[in-house]
Amino acid sequence: MRRIEAAQVRGRVGGRTLRRVLFRAESWPRLPAALLPWLALAACSGQGGAPGIPAASCSYADVSAAIARAAPGATVRVPAGRCAWEATLELGIGISLIGDGVGRTIITNAVADHGYLIAYQPTDYERNDPVRISGFTFDLGNNGPGILWGTRGKEAPFTVQTRARIDHNRFQNAADAGYQAIWNNGDVRGVVDSNEFDAVAYPIRSDAGTGDADWWDSFGALELGTAEDNLCFEDNVFTNVTAGIISDCQFSGRYLFRYNTISIPADPHGSYPLFDMHGSAPPQMWSCFGGELYGNRVVEADPYGATLLDQRGGKALVFGNLVVAHDGASIKVRDEYADSATPTTGGTQHVNDSYYWNNWVQRTSLERIAAYISQDCCDCDPACVVGTTADPACCYNPPDGLRENVDFFQDGAPFTGAAGVGCGPAAERPAGCVPGVAYWATTQPCGAPDETSVGAGAREPLAGTLYKCTAPDTWTAWYTPLPYPHPLRAELGDG
Repeated sequence: MRRIEAAQVRGRVGGRTLRRVLFRAESWPRLPAALLPWLALAACSGQGGAPGIPAASCSYADVSAAIARAAPGATVRVPAGRCAWEATLELGIGISLIGDGVGRTIITNAVADHGYLIAYQPTDYERNDPVRISGFTFDLGNNGPGILWGTRGKEAPFTVQTRARIDHNRFQNAADAGYQAIWNNGDVRGVVDSNEFDAVAYPIRSDAGTGDADWWDSFGALELGTAEDNLCFEDNVFTNVTAGIISDCQFSGRYLFRYNTISIPADPHGSYPLFDMHGSAPPQMWSCFGGELYGNRVVEADPYGATLLDQRGGKALVFGNLVVAHDGASIKVRDEYADSATPTTGGTQHVNDSYYWNNWVQRTSLERIAAYISQDCCDCDPACVVGTTADPACCYNPPDGLRENVDFFQDGAPFTGAAGVGCGPAAERPAGCVPGVAYWATTQPCGAPDETSVGAGAREPLAGTLYKCTAPDTWTAWYTPLPYPHPLRAELGDG
C-alpha cells in the first residue's frame, strides 16, 4: 500500500518554507448552550439509512477489505468501535464511507511518518463519482492529519470532481502539532457540513499544491455563488482553534465559508488571521483564486482582536459576519508581488473585484469592520525600491498600486453610487453609479446581522442580490448567494 505523507504547518509545502508558529492552549471556551441540541443531532448521523457493504470492524484491515469489494456509488458501513490506523486508507473511487456516529466509530491516527488517515484521489476523474465520509470521530492524536481531499499538484486540465461531501464527523486532538483536519486541494468540490473541529490548531488548508500556472490557465476566474466551482464549508463548529486561523488559500486554492461558529481561545496571536487568501509569489506560487465569507459567527477570547481576512490575491465577497472581540476586528488588503512575477493567461491574481459589507464586531458596542491597505507590491519587494516605488516591473498598476474603489470596495455611508458598497431595498438603489461600485439589494436589515443569521444552523440565512455598476449609470445583477443548505446535502442524503 502506498503511503501518503503530509506537509506540516512548520514544514515545507510546494518547495516553500512556511512560517513557524508556536501554539498554546490555556483556556478553552465551552460551546454555546444553543448549539448543544444541534450537536446532539449531528452525533446521530451515520446510523440507519440504506444497507451497504459492512466492514467486520473499524480496523484498517477490515475497512480496507470492505472497500475492495465496493463499486463506485456503493456504501461501506463501519461499525462502532475504537481503532488505530497505521496506514492511510486510500479511496480511488467514489463511495459513501459511513461510520456509526460521532463518539461511536472512533479512528485514531497512528499512521507512520505523519500520514493522512484518509486520502481520496480518484483514479478516473472523468466519472465524477459522488463521494461521502460521515459518522466518525477522527482523533488525530497529534500524530498526523485527517483527510486529503483530492490529488496534490494534479496537472490540468481535467474534470473537476463536484459531488463530494464530508459531514457529521468530529476532528480532534491536533492543538500543537499543526496537522490539518482537511486538506482541500481544490480539484474535489462540494460541501463540508455539520462537523465539529475541536483542538485542531489550523484545521483547513486550501492549497492545490501545484507549482505551475496550468490551473489558472485552464480554469479561469472563480465563479462566485456557483456550487460546482468551490468547496463549501457550512454549519460547522470550530472550538479551541489554537493557531487563530481556520484556513489559508494559496497555490490556486479556493474556498467558501458560511454559517460556521468559530471560537478562538486566549492566545497572544489573536486571529492570525482567521482566513487567508495568498497572492502570487515568485518563483512558483500562484495566487488564491479567492472565495466567499459570510454568515459566520466568531468569538475571540479577551483581550485580543481579530483579523477576519488577510487578502493578498484573488477576488472575495465578505459580508454579514459577526465577530466578538475585545480589541476590535479588521480586514487586511495587500499586494506583495506583481502578477508578472508568476504570469498566467487564465485570470487576475492580485486583489480584484472584491467587496466587503455589513461585517460587524462587538466590543463595548457594535462597530463596522473596516478594510485597510497594509502594503502594495512597491513597498515590500526589495527589488522595487532600488529605483522608484513606481517601477513598472514591480507594480501591476503603476504608479498607484493597490487601490480602494478600484480593486476592492467596502461599506459606503451614505451611499450615493459614487464609491463603495450600498445596502437597502432594491427600490432605494441610486439611479446613477460609477463603474465598479456595488449595491446589496435585500429586504433584510442592513445593520449588524441578527444572531439568527450567523453561525452554525442559521435560521434566517442572508438573502439578497449584489448589483454591480458595469458601466456609467448601469446596474447589473452580479451575485446571488448559493442556496442554503448546499444542494448536495439533499442529493447525497443523511442516511
